[in-house]
Order: sequence, then structure tokens, then C-alpha cells
Amino acid sequence: MIKAELKNNWIICIGFPKWEGNYAKSSVMLMKQLALNYRVVYVDYQHTLKDLIFGLFFRNTNIPVKRLMGLEDRLTCKDNVYILTPPPVLPINWIRNKTIYHALLKVNNRIVRSAIRKAIKKLDIHNPAVVNAFNPFFGIYNRGKLNESCHIYYCYDEIGHAKWMNRHGERLEAKFAQKVDAVIATSKPLLQKLSARNKHVYLIENGVDFDLFNRYASPKETPSIQIVGYTGSIDERLDFEYIEKLASLLPDVRFKFVGRITGDGLVKNLEKLNNVEFEPPVDYNRLPAILSEFDLCLIPFVKNEFTRNIYPMKINEYLAAGKLTLMTNFAALPEFDDIVFKEDSPEQAATRIRNINLLDPNIRGRIDRGIALAKSNSWASRSAGFIRIIEKHSNHQTTA
Repeated sequence: MIKAELKNNWIICIGFPKWEGNYAKSSVMLMKQLALNYRVVYVDYQHTLKDLIFGLFFRNTNIPVKRLMGLEDRLTCKDNVYILTPPPVLPINWIRNKTIYHALLKVNNRIVRSAIRKAIKKLDIHNPAVVNAFNPFFGIYNRGKLNESCHIYYCYDEIGHAKWMNRHGERLEAKFAQKVDAVIATSKPLLQKLSARNKHVYLIENGVDFDLFNRYASPKETPSIQIVGYTGSIDERLDFEYIEKLASLLPDVRFKFVGRITGDGLVKNLEKLNNVEFEPPVDYNRLPAILSEFDLCLIPFVKNEFTRNIYPMKINEYLAAGKLTLMTNFAALPEFDDIVFKEDSPEQAATRIRNINLLDPNIRGRIDRGIALAKSNSWASRSAGFIRIIEKHSNHQTTA
């Protein structure tokens, strides 16, 4: 059990994604949970000068123009977490020349570091634990410069295959991972890769807000699968040919996708099918109610070097909500083998869905095992492991 005096300790998380948004992020979910035991500052997405100009001229409400310009307090508080909006940085990701890139990256690191130091002074923070969440760009030149008790790299994706950061990300991550006190990976392939770069590497897989998602879990009263659903980003991770074929083979089944569509033309063929529908992303707290409409949930990811490193958050969310789940065999996830159906062929998946009887005791047993597994994979459980790692590597350890 974590003692109350941990409330006097601080975590500064240098994040990559925005705190706000219409999709769940593991770093945000973890920091919310850790805020129950620590005082947390989350360094929000590092907007560029280009973003600021865009926000000024196009009135984009997703860009916090006033905070970026210092016209509003850069520190706000939400979910018991301080959110820090740093000043805009230089847009340099397009630069190929490594010498020029690193010279400007040092400038960007100083900009963000200055904002963090001002927050440290304002909040009277001493010896914080610094967690860099998949953001070696703002870790490589900031490690050891925040009077931190420990510096931990939290890696939740394969950076070398992430299109938005692969130009410089792989090289920076390799150097950064060697310098930090510890590395936390969210999947076994990432653990294996990063173990070659640091001797203190730990596995903490993604979790679930169990109480939130289990709220609407209840047995279905009809035997057949009528609605197949997917929630989350509709992006290049999805196998659209697989989905199209599956939906074509099951014309009497509705396929419902809820989430942001991240690329033009991705769903043009699916939109032609009468039994496929798309809905915009919803607030995270509304997801359980959406899931309650589904008879079966789908994780139809392509199998490649990027997805093989994924431990998807949605798998525990689906199971916590009491949903049967069918997925492609994109990654090795053995703990789910006797709970989740895996079908790489859309024909086999269609046959599987046709033959499912939701009233079958074996199916009910599978659902119950999924709920129990998701409960053990809660964010509360994951954060307890995170705290143990912080304590182990902090130079002012606190007894738990």
C-alpha cells in the first residue's frame, strides 16, 4: 500500500500527446492514476510557431493561442494534474541535416526546459521524478537538468515505424534510452528491443478504467451477433481490405465504427457498404454506453512491424465492458488466447461470427473470464507497478 506522504512527492511528465482530446492515451491515463499518490505536472504537447500562426489566422480552437503567447497562465489544473503549456517551439521535424537539426533541437529543449523550471519554482517542487512519455525529442537534452530524482523513459509504440516521428525518432530514442535511469515498455517486443539499450527495462502493459467500462456490462438477451463494433482511431493500423470483405460476407450484420478518421480516402470503399456506418469520436466517459450497443467488438489491425509492438488499450476496455472480442493475429498477446477470438482470414471470421450463440454457457464463460482478466489489468494495478519503479530508481526513495 502506498503511504500518504507520497502526496508530497512530484512527477513531471514530458508528454507527447495533448492532455485533452477525443481519444484515450496511456500516458494521460497513467498520470491521472498516479495523481492519486503523487502531485503531477504534465508538460503538454509542444506546439510549434507554425501551429501558433495557424491558430491566430484560422481561429483553430484546438490550439491554445493565448496560453502559447503567455496571455493566459501556462499552468492549468484538471483531473488533479497540473497541465503545463510551454511556449511554441521551432518546427524542425522536416530538417534532414543532422547537424542543423540537433542545433535547433537544443534551442527547442531550452524553450521547454525554461517553462518547466518556471513551473518548478512556482509550485515549489524539489527533486521530482521525471517521466518522458514517448518523447525523446524533449528528453535527449533535458535529462539531468531538472534537478530530478530519476529520469524514466516510458515507451508505448515502435518509434521507428511511426510516420509522424520516424525521421529522427529512432536515432534519438536509441541515445536517450541509454542515458535514462530506467525504461518502461508497454509490450514484450518493445521490452526486448529496449533491453539492448538499458539494463533497467520493465514491462508495464496498458490498462483500463475498469469501473468505468464495466458499468454497462450485462448479458445479451438475443443469441445472434447483430452489431459488430470498433472504437478508436480509424487509421493506417486497420486492415481495410479485411474489414470490407468481412462486412460483405455478413450483409445482415451492422458494422459500426466510432472514432476519428485520420486520413483521406481510408474508408471510401467501406462507405459504399450499406451495413457499415461511421460515427465521430465521443468523450471517453461515453465509450462504455457506446460499447453496450455492440454484440461483438473488433480489433482488425494489419500485421506489420508497427502493430506487432502494440498492446492495445481497447482490448481491456472491450473485455471490461463484457464484450466478446475478435481480432486479427497482429501481435503476440498470449494472456488473451482463451478469451479473444483470433482470425486472420475474413472468411473464417465471418464463419465464427455466424456460429456464435451469445446464450451458450461456454460463450458466457468466455465473457466472464474476460471481465476478470480486465479487472486485474486496471490502471490502478498498472500505476502501482509504475510507482515501484520510480521508488526503486529515485535517489530519495520513499517506503511503500
